[in-house]
Amino acid sequence: MGWRDRRIPRNVRAAANLYQRDAIYPLGGNPRIEAEDPARTRILFNRRYFYRGRRIAMAGEPWIRRWWLAGHLKMEYDEEPWLEVERLIRESASPGRP
Repeated sequence: MGWRDRRIPRNVRAAANLYQRDAIYPLGGNPRIEAEDPARTRILFNRRYFYRGRRIAMAGEPWIRRWWLAGHLKMEYDEEPWLEVERLIRESASPGRP
């Protein structure tokens, strides 16, 4: 997936879209992804994270990156999306899962 891509290729069984759009320039995710072939790919959800006004610890990041990439970096450092990704991976790897 690249910037502004929203079509999920047919070789993907399931996809979830976790994104933010709080950046001061267009480094925000697409609000909606769609399957190239809905018969082969299931879109699990499109979930936006809001970071404006939220404090997320970004230890070691230079101030210029925190300022310029604020929303992007906050999502990178936020535990919540990573826990969601881990949950999705565990669910897809569980026995009996198609």
